[in-house]
Amino acid sequence: MEGPLEPPEHAEGFWDDADAELFDRHRASGDRRSFRRWLSVIVLAALALRVGYCFVIAGDEPAGDALWYAAVGQQIAAGHGFSDPFVGAQTVPVASHPPAAAVVLAIAPMSIDRDTTFRGHQTALFGQRLTFALVGALTVAVIGLAARRVGGDRMGLIAAAIAAVTPELWINDGILMAESLAALSVAVVVLAAYRCADLPVIPRWIALGIACGAATLVRSEALLLGPLLIVPMAVVIYRRRLLTAVAAVAIAAVAMAGVGALWVVPNLVRYPEPVLYSTNDGLTLLGANCPETTTGGGAGTWSLSCLRLADADGNGRDDWADYQDPPPFGSVPPEASALSIEYRRVALRYIRTHLHDYPTVAAIRLGRLWGVYRPDQMVDYNQGEGRRPILSWLAWGAHLVTTVTAAFGIVRLYRRKRPVVPLVAQAVAASLTGALIYGLARFRIGWDVAAVIAAAAALEWLWSRRDEGAGRDESSRRDSPAGEVPA
Repeated sequence: MEGPLEPPEHAEGFWDDADAELFDRHRASGDRRSFRRWLSVIVLAALALRVGYCFVIAGDEPAGDALWYAAVGQQIAAGHGFSDPFVGAQTVPVASHPPAAAVVLAIAPMSIDRDTTFRGHQTALFGQRLTFALVGALTVAVIGLAARRVGGDRMGLIAAAIAAVTPELWINDGILMAESLAALSVAVVVLAAYRCADLPVIPRWIALGIACGAATLVRSEALLLGPLLIVPMAVVIYRRRLLTAVAAVAIAAVAMAGVGALWVVPNLVRYPEPVLYSTNDGLTLLGANCPETTTGGGAGTWSLSCLRLADADGNGRDDWADYQDPPPFGSVPPEASALSIEYRRVALRYIRTHLHDYPTVAAIRLGRLWGVYRPDQMVDYNQGEGRRPILSWLAWGAHLVTTVTAAFGIVRLYRRKRPVVPLVAQAVAASLTGALIYGLARFRIGWDVAAVIAAAAALEWLWSRRDEGAGRDESSRRDSPAGEVPA
C-alpha cells in the first residue's frame, strides 16, 4: 500500500495547474484498485450497520430539533419551502436552523406516499431516517479519503473502519439531527484542507472556502472555521510570504461567504429584523444563561425554563408560563426575528450582571462537552433528543478512547511534518462553542470526525512499527549462521 508523502516545498507562492497534475499523479500512485475495493467493503458494512439502527429506532418519536428537521423537510417536499409546519394552513417563514439538513430530509418525502405508515409513523419519516443512514455511510467514505490524503492507503482504511463502527458517529444517523450531515461536511472540509496543504493552487483555496461555507449551512458555528482553519493554514503554508497568505485567505473567505449568502440573503429579505443563519440564536443564548443553567446541578446546560426571565409579548406573564399554556395549534407565533432580538437582550443583560460566575460556568461547559463532567447527566439530556441511554454510554466510552488515541496521532503527524491545523481546528472550534454557548456532546461532532483521522494516524504508526520489527527479525534470521539463534 502507498506510504505517506511529505508535503512539497510550496511556500513561495501558488503552484500552477501543471504542477498540480504532476503532484496528484504522484500522490495517488499507490494501488488504487485495492484501496477502493476495501473502502467500498467498509462503506457497505457501515451502511448495513446504520440501516439496521434505523430499523431498531423506527418506532421512536422524533424528539427535540429532530422533529423540526423532519417536519420542515416534509414542508419543502410538499412545495411549501421553508415555512413553519406547526401553524396550520398559514405560511409563516421559518429559519430556526440552517437549511442543509432540512433540504436533505426533503428527498425521501418527495418519492414516498405520506399517507402510508411504518412502525406506527409515516413511511416518509422512515425514509428520512434511511436518508441520513446513507449520509453516514458517505461520511465514512470521505473520512477514508481524507485520511488517505494525510498518511496513505493503510491509514485511510483504518480511519474508515473506525468511522464505520464508532458510535460517536452512527448514533446520530437515523435520529434526524443535523449532526449526521455536520459530520459529512467536516470530513469534506478536512479533505479539502489537506488537498490545499499538499498543493496550494487557487482552485483548491476556492474549494476549501466552498467546503467551509457549505458546513455553515449545516451548523452555523462552522463560521469559526474561517479564523481557526483557513487563516492558520495560509500562515503555515506561506510562512515568509505575507501577501500571498492574505490573498489565499481572501480567496477562500470570498468563496465561503458566497456559499453562506445562499441562506443569509433570503433571510435578510424575509424578516423585518436582521437574521443571518438562524432566528434561534436569541433563544439559544437565553436558554444557556439563567440561574437554572449557570448555577447548581444544571450549570453548563441549556433549559427552556430560562424563558421565565422574559416577557417578550408584554402580556404580564413570563414566556415560560406562556410556553406551558400554549395557544391552539395553528395560531400564528410571535414574529421570530423580533423575538430573537428580545431574548438576546435579556440573555446579555443576565450575563453582564453575573460575569463573576462565568469562569466557573465555562469550565463546567467544557467538562460537559468533553465528557469529563457528569456524563450521566449528558446521557439523560441525550435521551431527550432521541438517543437511547445505552448507546450514549457507548458513544461516551468510544469518545474517550478515540480522543486519547487521537492525541498520540496528532503528535505523530506533527513529527512527520504533516499539517495538524485541519484536525486541531475542530477541537478548538468545539471548545469555543461549548465555552461560549453551553456544553453538549453533539457540539463536538467536528472533533469526533477529526479524532477518527488522528487516531488512525496513531494506529497506522503502531502497525508500521510492528512491520518494521517483523522485517528486522526476518533479516536477522536470514543473516545468522545455520542453527544459531540471533541475540
